[in-house]
Amino acid sequence: QESFTFNPLYDGYANLLDVGVRNLNPQHSVCATRILFDSLGWIDDQTKTLQLYMMVQNRNGFGRIGASRLTFDITIGGSVEVDLLVGSAYSADPSEQIAGI
Repeated sequence: QESFTFNPLYDGYANLLDVGVRNLNPQHSVCATRILFDSLGWIDDQTKTLQLYMMVQNRNGFGRIGASRLTFDITIGGSVEVDLLVGSAYSADPSEQIAGI
């Protein structure tokens, strides 16, 4: 499974969750996440870092995008350190801008 293949881009393992973009059943990502966490133990006592990325695009044709990264670092003593990075920008290349529907 792709979720269990090391991804050098993220320096770890990645699983993409659909938030409605691909028109999947709304419960698809919830079900996939439950399988990864509950049944397969995707996060276990060896997990050091968990990062959640979210990217959104304003599809009105102006090319505005926003991105966030939420990081949980789990220390040896069992503490959890949290870091949040948020940013937004315009697409510099007009060909990458998508006109609204």
